[in-house]
Amino acid sequence: MSRNHPYPQLPAEMYLDEGQNIAVRKNVVTAFPLHWHDYFEIELITGGEGTHILGGKKYELSKGSAYFLRPIDFHEIVSDSSVTLYNIIFRDHIISEELFLRLANTDSGTVKKFDGKEYDALVLAIELLINELERGGNSSPLLLSYIASFFADSKKPAASSERISGINRALMYLELHFRERLSLSDVAKEAGFHPTYFSELFKELIGETYTEALTRLRLEYACVLLSNGCSVSYACFESGFGSLSNFFISFKKKYGMSPKEYMSKK
Repeated sequence: MSRNHPYPQLPAEMYLDEGQNIAVRKNVVTAFPLHWHDYFEIELITGGEGTHILGGKKYELSKGSAYFLRPIDFHEIVSDSSVTLYNIIFRDHIISEELFLRLANTDSGTVKKFDGKEYDALVLAIELLINELERGGNSSPLLLSYIASFFADSKKPAASSERISGINRALMYLELHFRERLSLSDVAKEAGFHPTYFSELFKELIGETYTEALTRLRLEYACVLLSNGCSVSYACFESGFGSLSNFFISFKKKYGMSPKEYMSKK
């Protein structure tokens, strides 16, 4: 069946009260339909088995499975029984600029498997975070940063805080607005830099050009739509491409096949 509507983007306001930046829940789920959101999310599986479908790829879930999700990441959970997990959601500005950039530079939807002492340390840190939030203490951001560091790229960006901060703003803006008509000048303005300088800095810190990053985000979204029954033309325009020809060329260049061929393999 063809679906001609975008998948829901869950807003942080669904889970965070005004002025709240972090929330932690212990959940039991059998299924959570395909969605994305405008906040960051960390989940750690503590029991049960199931399947996590992330960006069109399937990952088996069991105790110790964990994943860090950016706003652009589409995912769902499927289980024949039930899965127990810790769910942490947070706004980007609650962690340091340096850690945020390391997290933003991880592969889309970082998937991890923790066991032994590493799993125990992560569970302890999450429980401490829960207690800190309940008592209204001041250590929540530090605990969250420690938990998030389990998923971050170990390499530290060699750049000033001003440059990191600007690129962080640009990344968040891109991930939330990639389906809109965007120009380099628009995103450079959001970062607070001249377009030429922004273009050079973006490439230096992120490892791809602004245009490459924007195209990648749009293609990843288009793949989710195609994988779930949307038409090629709908996937093209809903993901932000201005023309079918440009969409076909970009898709073939990245995936080595046409959008229709991609659909036939799903």
